[in-house]
Amino acid sequence: MDQLLRYGAVLAMIFFGAFELFFGLLYGDWSIQALIGIGAALGLFILTLQPPQGNHRGEMKN
Repeated sequence: MDQLLRYGAVLAMIFFGAFELFFGLLYGDWSIQALIGIGAALGLFILTLQPPQGNHRGEMKN
């Protein structure tokens, strides 16, 4: 599941980044929605890189 989330976040960063660059460079109109989308996708990607804190039963690993 983490791998699927990671792929989705990377695709979202590419999509929103291309959208932002296209409109920003072509029209000079920098979109706050695209910047928020890039930030959200980057945050989701960083969250998927963190190792799990324990197993699924709530017990801590040694």
